[in-house]
Amino acid sequence: MANSVEGESGWSGLLTDLVRNFLLLRDIFGYLLPGIVFLLLGTLSGRFPIPDWLAILDLSFWQRVFVFLIMALVAGHVLVAISYIPGDIRKLAQSAEKVHKNPSELTPVEIEGRARFPGLFVEYDRRTTQTLMTAGVAMALLLTAVMAYWPGLRLRYLLLGAGAVLLFNVYTGRKQLGRAHAYVLDAIKDVKKLDSGSKTPPAGS
Repeated sequence: MANSVEGESGWSGLLTDLVRNFLLLRDIFGYLLPGIVFLLLGTLSGRFPIPDWLAILDLSFWQRVFVFLIMALVAGHVLVAISYIPGDIRKLAQSAEKVHKNPSELTPVEIEGRARFPGLFVEYDRRTTQTLMTAGVAMALLLTAVMAYWPGLRLRYLLLGAGAVLLFNVYTGRKQLGRAHAYVLDAIKDVKKLDSGSKTPPAGS
């Protein structure tokens, strides 16, 4: 009985942390919602016969809903990746010093601050999620308009374009991951220095 209570508190604690840190909210509003908008607009315009695609699968209603949500999540990632292209190209053309000064870049100070004072970043994370959702929905509207005015655009070309965008995002993302990893290590070193300094007994004690 105690194990079940601990399991429930563990799952509820995990969900609370995801919501508090905007991880779950970012995925829902930043990626899933724009993807749903794009797929629904594509279906209503007749470009995406999603009901026919789902009918091919021998699945229950809720299983089809789950598949649709997965499709929307993937589509949302593509939409946001497209919105990142101008900024990613600009970073590729900049020097390393200018990239480090970019406000969107992670820093050791921010990493340490998030670990010690997570509540201070709530408003920033809320606005970041809102901006992410706006960018994704804007790309959904623009791509739907392009498909409406370009009836000869085939689905395979859309898939090729989406794959190319994601590959470019992976290429630029690897560089960002490398910088983020270095910043995390720097933040760990700073925290260790602070902790070791706080444990040092005062002089004359």
